Amino acid sequence: MNIEIELKLYNIIKHAPSYQIILNDEIVYDRASNFNSVDMIHLDNIQLSDINTLLIKHHLKDTSWTTGLADVAIELKRIKFDGVLLNNNTMFDQTFTPDPIHNIEPMVQNCYFGCNGIWAISFPQKYDAWLIKPYYDEDFGI
Repeated sequence: MNIEIELKLYNIIKHAPSYQIILNDEIVYDRASNFNSVDMIHLDNIQLSDINTLLIKHHLKDTSWTTGLADVAIELKRIKFDGVLLNNNTMFDQTFTPDPIHNIEPMVQNCYFGCNGIWAISFPQKYDAWLIKPYYDEDFGI
C-alpha cells in the first residue's frame, strides 16, 4: 500500500513547522523546520496491520512564534490511499489533540494545526470499502 499526504506549511521569517508522520507507532517521516510552502509526502510499500493508526504530529513549536499576522502551522490538505483520495468529510471528522501544555480541548472539524499536537485516523487493513463508503453515502444520500 502507498499513502500520499499533502501538507500546506505556514512559517515566519526565522521559524517553520516541525512534524512527524507516525504509522502504527513507527515514525515513518520526520521533518524539522520545513520552510517550504507545501510538503508532498510519499509513503511507499507500507505493510498494514488489521487496524492501523496514522498520526500527524506537529511539535517543537514555541507559542511565542504566533502573532496576529503570522503563524507557524500545518494544514492537512489531502491524503490518498493507493491513489484514492480520502473523503474530506472523513478527514475532517478525525480529532486533533493539542499538547496538554496548551490547555485546549481536542478539536474535530479541524485540519489546521496551529499548536503542537496530534491528528489521528484509524483504518482497517482491507481499507477499500472504508475509503469508498463516504463517497457512496454522499452520492446516494444515505
